[in-house]
Amino acid sequence: MRGFQLKADLPIALPLLTRLRSHLGLKVLLFFTLPAVTTAAYLIVQRAVFFPAHDVPLVWLDRSIPFQPRWAWVYLSLYLLNPIGPLLARSRADLLSYTRGILSFFAAGLVCFVLFPVAGPRPATAGGYWLYEGLIHIDRAYNALPSLHAACAAFAVFFAAHASADTTRRVLRKLLLRLAWLWVGLILYSTIATRQHFFLDLPPGLLLAWLAQRLFLRREENPAAAEQAGVLSGAAT
Repeated sequence: MRGFQLKADLPIALPLLTRLRSHLGLKVLLFFTLPAVTTAAYLIVQRAVFFPAHDVPLVWLDRSIPFQPRWAWVYLSLYLLNPIGPLLARSRADLLSYTRGILSFFAAGLVCFVLFPVAGPRPATAGGYWLYEGLIHIDRAYNALPSLHAACAAFAVFFAAHASADTTRRVLRKLLLRLAWLWVGLILYSTIATRQHFFLDLPPGLLLAWLAQRLFLRREENPAAAEQAGVLSGAAT
């Protein structure tokens, strides 16, 4: 019975392991260097404010969602979502495209933070919840517009969709991507529930992610997908 279960699992397990092992050295390098570089730049910019902070108007959604410091768990879950796409990548070109996309919208966001600083809508009292207290101790109120949290969450799913485009398990892929977008929706909610962002911070962040995927995640440039298409074409002939 155990042998039967192992054989049944192999069709899913083996392709997944192959994906995870593809260009593993580059994946490990990016896992440590990319977050370190972007986080360092983000923290430096929010501690070097050269211009007066601007106000962003509250909209009905900001007023409707209560302050909920425990949503910091969902807010920080972004750091679990981010690596999923790169781990699924099978080609070096895809990993480099991912890196270019991340660096491009971070650079755009940092320029906005320097020239047009906006402080987030944190309340006068932080709520006393230990995780939230730790978050706001590290992450100051600046760097609100555009929301790079929203940009990172959306781009993570854009890239996961791109990197998994060559899979033959279409139904499973569609289900997992829908769950991933639900995860993104919860993260976006958490940015308002934790008062890290105004609602108006989110659309510019999502726009940055969309532009990055349009510029750097072109499906026809996916070598793994092109290789699979060539194999299928040869088999058909």
